[in-house]
Amino acid sequence: MTFSSIKEGVQFVQDNARSENQVAAAEFMQKECIKAVEKKKNIKIEHSEENAHVLIMLDGHDKESLINQANLIMSKLPKYSKVIIAKEAVLQAYLWGVRRDISESLSFISQDKVSEDITVPPDAISDFMERLSSLDKESKYSLLGYGHLGDGNIHVNILNMTEEKSRWEKDKIELLNKMMTYCLELGGTPSGEHGIGLTKKEALLDYFKEHEITLMKNIKSLFDPNHILNPDKVF
Repeated sequence: MTFSSIKEGVQFVQDNARSENQVAAAEFMQKECIKAVEKKKNIKIEHSEENAHVLIMLDGHDKESLINQANLIMSKLPKYSKVIIAKEAVLQAYLWGVRRDISESLSFISQDKVSEDITVPPDAISDFMERLSSLDKESKYSLLGYGHLGDGNIHVNILNMTEEKSRWEKDKIELLNKMMTYCLELGGTPSGEHGIGLTKKEALLDYFKEHEITLMKNIKSLFDPNHILNPDKVF
């Protein structure tokens, strides 16, 4: 289903979540993400010109309950929303395939790409995406987001389309730091599902308090007194 903006799509799903109608999955995608898939796959995706896209999956005990859920959702959609109802497994697989192809497609259309997964409270998704849009307008790079509406996990991507490598290597760090700072200000976390690793060590120190870091170090030392497991990764 399509919306005039990510903010409108996020609000719609959140309103639905507060009702008796619970969806099994809800994914949001900016228009630019869909257009990137079109370019990489050399296909035309229905309604790709619309600003924001939300992919919803329903679950139920029987066909009647699914129909009732779908009708309830349809009745609350803005009149101008465009909807694809995927009853057949083939169409369902195609739509989820579009969602899965986004990351590779963004790499395909850009010289360089850096991605991060951050998580904010679901009711802060719109605020974060608005900030991302502001950074996009202010910078020489393309900043895009897509992800899971249910838990606030956003896959943030910075694309370098034209800038030289040396400039890109410097600027991407600055942009990532700005995004991470704003994520934490909204009550978010440095990672949603891909962990901390090497690239988010500084963000981890910003997120946890000193006594929490000390506790984690002590637990690590208890099980790994010689520090031979993942040396230098975090602790």
